[in-house]
Amino acid sequence: IQIVEECDSVLWKVKVPEELKVYYAKRNELSIEASMILWGHRVVIPHKLKERILKELHVGHFGATKMKQIARSRFWWPSIDKEIERMVNSCSSCGSQHNDPPKEKQHKWEITTKPWERIHLDFAGPFRGEMFLVIIDSYSKWCEVERMANDIRSESLQKS
Repeated sequence: IQIVEECDSVLWKVKVPEELKVYYAKRNELSIEASMILWGHRVVIPHKLKERILKELHVGHFGATKMKQIARSRFWWPSIDKEIERMVNSCSSCGSQHNDPPKEKQHKWEITTKPWERIHLDFAGPFRGEMFLVIIDSYSKWCEVERMANDIRSESLQKS
């Protein structure tokens, strides 16, 4: 707390100690409330409490993504993401329960042998307030673009 209170002192303006530069960069966003340093609505965690907070966050073995989401909503300290990743990577339970979805096999299109055998369609826009239908022939790479009505819902397109 003393560090935050001294942010505007002459010492800060002369030379900022290396380990405090990250706090100095946020000096205009830090506040003190009920003896806690806040960055916005998040509590700035002192160095000596980081491990305790990390252990509490890790209790459910949610994995790095969920832990970061929870931590970022409530706390802040320099390198919070790296420390969460370090904890998750060093946990054997998280490693054994880690459930990466299988990688989707990339779909390969069959090679076309003549024009208009296969076309690709997509909408583009809005561009300057208008929508466009883009049609590309996969064989020749010929492209056709048609200006569409702004309403591209299927019911509207069927009426056209």
